[in-house]
Amino acid sequence: MKTLKRYNLLYLHLSLILGSRLSFILALPLILCTSIGLYSCTEHTSESMDVGISEDQETFTNDQDMLVNDQGMLANDQGVAPDRMRDEDSIDQMLIEQLESYLANSTQQRGIFAELEFATRSLNQATADAVSELLWNDYQQQVLEQESSLHEQGIITYQEWTMPYVCFEHGEKPNDGWTLYLSMHGGGGAPAEVNDEQWENQKHLYDQTGKIQEGLYCAPRAPTNTWNMWHQEHIDHLFSRLITRLIILEQVNPNRVMLMGYSAGGDGVYQLAPRLADRFAAAAMSAGHPNGAEPYGLRNIGFTIHMGAEDQAYDRAQVASEWAIKLQEHQQADPYPDEAYQHEVTLHTGVGHWMSLRDAVSFDFMRPFIRSLSPRMIHWAQSEVTHERFYWLKASNPLSGDRVMAMHEGQTFTIKPEQRSQYALLLTQDLVDLNEEIIVYGPNNQVIYQGEVNRTALAIYHSLQERGDPQAIYQAEVSLPLLLP
Repeated sequence: MKTLKRYNLLYLHLSLILGSRLSFILALPLILCTSIGLYSCTEHTSESMDVGISEDQETFTNDQDMLVNDQGMLANDQGVAPDRMRDEDSIDQMLIEQLESYLANSTQQRGIFAELEFATRSLNQATADAVSELLWNDYQQQVLEQESSLHEQGIITYQEWTMPYVCFEHGEKPNDGWTLYLSMHGGGGAPAEVNDEQWENQKHLYDQTGKIQEGLYCAPRAPTNTWNMWHQEHIDHLFSRLITRLIILEQVNPNRVMLMGYSAGGDGVYQLAPRLADRFAAAAMSAGHPNGAEPYGLRNIGFTIHMGAEDQAYDRAQVASEWAIKLQEHQQADPYPDEAYQHEVTLHTGVGHWMSLRDAVSFDFMRPFIRSLSPRMIHWAQSEVTHERFYWLKASNPLSGDRVMAMHEGQTFTIKPEQRSQYALLLTQDLVDLNEEIIVYGPNNQVIYQGEVNRTALAIYHSLQERGDPQAIYQAEVSLPLLLP
């Protein structure tokens, strides 16, 4: 296995140097080996077996078809962003040479990117695409060099927190990369050995159900033993870094990341899914409690809840029923209900906190969903843990409780905050025509911006450093004035 890992590392080095076509040829013998296992992941197969689910379960579900977006996938196994439509302008070779010279230095010797002469120069589409590819390849190389060893150890760190994790392969990896299931264990405010036991249980909780079919199933161990172990601020950073690592080192499809959790892990799903929705395609909550979370930010992902109808502790079953109503109300109030708040809420009769794996059907619900980073409407609510970026919107100095509705139709945007706020638009050719001007309306339908958009290397660099996601590389950033509700 260690020999195979070394070959995989060599292959990724070669792919970054030689390009995708030649690396594909080099990869042919490795493709046959990949099914054996990658890095710290252990191949797992299981016999398919039916899960007994009572026909008398009470189900709250929307009657809309699940939304399946046609967002572009990875272009190759290394997660390189797909080629975008290039305009007739040729690549600015001088700028590319300057960038290559900058990247040839060690990270300690590079200096501040924003101060480079070419950082804010306006780029045509072809040059912007070339810059995106160069910066993404460099980012991959840094992760490869800095995190491969930690990945083999199965640990990820942020500040003083360390989060162990383990991953298992199910089925065969698709050409566009693995589906990733991040699965959070239960437990909570208990001794470490109790939470360790819950982690061990979560690793193989759904193995015998036959429901995973395809995917990289990863079970992290919470860094703390507190009741809110899965929704403290450091979890957002740890999960974001873990997703990026798995995109690069395990060929995960960034548009096929699913979040799930049981009991205290379900608490985490209630909290993390709305505030990190632009990271996920879908999420599944089992036997948890929202603890003040709200579903407003779930507009553009699939969300399913499974709860034992007899789970009365902390009013879990009642709260799940209330969320079913809230999700339905949000969907019905949306101007595009067919694409908004796709959800399914099920209360399983005759069972309490332990549902005897009836919640395994959540894999069936999540499987069709694909993340879209270009939704025409965004609902963003800041929780106690704030974020500066959500889909194609960026916030300056976000405050807990901030809420904003943003939408776009063609070249036209509308931003309606509920509090005094300042935002910026993050744009790509997939979202708008960057060769044409855009117009932005604020509250009371006042025009707050109208004009052209400049692609810049700095916008590309910032978006990549902020997110580490090849599909979330934005090529233009447009700052908007301070908005009043």
